[in-house]
Amino acid sequence: MGTGINTGKLSLSDRFSENQPALSGFELFQSNFSLVKAYHLTAQNVVVKAPALEEEAYKVRYNAYCQEHQYEQGMACGIERDAYDDFSTMALVQHVPSQTYVGTVRLIPYSNTDISVPLLRSCAQELPIDRMPACQYVEISRLCVSYARMDAANLTGQEASLVLPSVLAASLAMSHDIHATHWLGAMRPSLVRKLDRGYGIALDWLGENMDYHGVRVPFVSAVHTIETSVKSKRSVLGQIVSSQINGDHQDAFYMEAGTRPSSP
Repeated sequence: MGTGINTGKLSLSDRFSENQPALSGFELFQSNFSLVKAYHLTAQNVVVKAPALEEEAYKVRYNAYCQEHQYEQGMACGIERDAYDDFSTMALVQHVPSQTYVGTVRLIPYSNTDISVPLLRSCAQELPIDRMPACQYVEISRLCVSYARMDAANLTGQEASLVLPSVLAASLAMSHDIHATHWLGAMRPSLVRKLDRGYGIALDWLGENMDYHGVRVPFVSAVHTIETSVKSKRSVLGQIVSSQINGDHQDAFYMEAGTRPSSP
């Protein structure tokens, strides 16, 4: 992590939990939420960024990272961004009834430039990536939800509990788009436990605790491991992921906010 980079600072808490029956929660997700790409893919699978949607992601990050938690300084114009955004892919979660973006995440691909990925620049531990082709791993970063935005949009407790799993599902769907096979990252130990116990996400490798805005645990995990584990657990996250990635996940993962595919 370079200066101003925050891969492990997930703006989450146990304030909202996945406490509703899976089927009713998934139906609520289908009716009230969209996963929105801040890019589209050409016929040649080239990523074309959507600047207007990236701007919305920067605003969510500003609310979560700068205002709600004071992790980053942000900019006077109300956005939070850094140099890694220039070559990252991003997605957002939109609460459709209020047309409010309430969560976001980005994936930073490995680059052989000096900037590399944040975790490789800051973590003194040796990561188990030597045998992994560089083009296949990404750092999952700036994963956050904004409580202020959820409050302003009057989300119910059940709706709010769907935001984190929706962001995680968007992360997996993006990984398929850019052919990423492994995630690098760092997070709070409590969040590692929450992902395991609440969502069935058991990470492949966990390093020693490191100090970055508090205690963080570096991790490396195969995308396939994460996807398989969440699909095997009957939960809202498992159902959302299956709806995005089974077959052509483009049917459910929208480029434009608030849109729905036409009924057959």
